[in-house]
Amino acid sequence: MRKNFALFLVALMALTLVFAAVGCGQKTTENTTSSEAPPTETMPADTSNMMMDTTATMDTTMSH
Repeated sequence: MRKNFALFLVALMALTLVFAAVGCGQKTTENTTSSEAPPTETMPADTSNMMMDTTATMDTTMSH
């Protein structure tokens, strides 16, 4: 019984490895044609994450 269970687990792991290799190994086909026009509207760059305060301040909201 243990031997059959061990063989089943090894076979399952091998099958999982095969599916992972096949799934990750496939190349995606990109349809790029020269007739497509680039988008005319461009989004402005998001600068909200660049507004960091570099000064260290102490949190005084939790008074004991």
